[in-house]
Amino acid sequence: MESGNEPNRITDLGDFVRQSPLLGTLFVLSFVNWFLFFAVSMYLHGDALGTYPSHDGFAVKSHGRITPVSESVWEFSLFYSAATLLLTPAIQIAGAARIFWGQWRRGKWVTRLFGFALVAVWCLGWYSSIGSSVLQSLEDWRTLKAQPRSLYPRASIRTAMTAASSSDAATTARLCHGSTSACAKNP
Repeated sequence: MESGNEPNRITDLGDFVRQSPLLGTLFVLSFVNWFLFFAVSMYLHGDALGTYPSHDGFAVKSHGRITPVSESVWEFSLFYSAATLLLTPAIQIAGAARIFWGQWRRGKWVTRLFGFALVAVWCLGWYSSIGSSVLQSLEDWRTLKAQPRSLYPRASIRTAMTAASSSDAATTARLCHGSTSACAKNP
């Protein structure tokens, strides 16, 4: 079965995609999507992970800076961020395992055990942290949807108070938090 070289040896990305078309394609797409995710986050000035609509309003957050957005943008940001941050590492780890499987099998058992333990501990920390942020934001959003909507959530009052001298800024704050009635559009 072996002819000097190990079978299915992967020497470049093209070999990887040819030998594992589904995993190879997902590997490449997740790599590109990682950079797209950061571009989207920069455009929105953050992401919705770990934000609480009942407290912060519909906002995205980056490095402590909160930026008000519409409810639909908040939903997009939450789900896109969650999908990217939860799926990309899993795909990349699976791809790396497929690419380096031959080298992995030839390594000493202590090295393999240490490598597996390192990846397992990292995954435990990553997925529990990101997963918990997603679930907390979703739960807060679900409870907010079940309650009657307030025209002025606490975060919108904080945002609008600093810009009270500008009626455009106050209107924007009202619109960002879902108030789209004629009264809100024309204060």
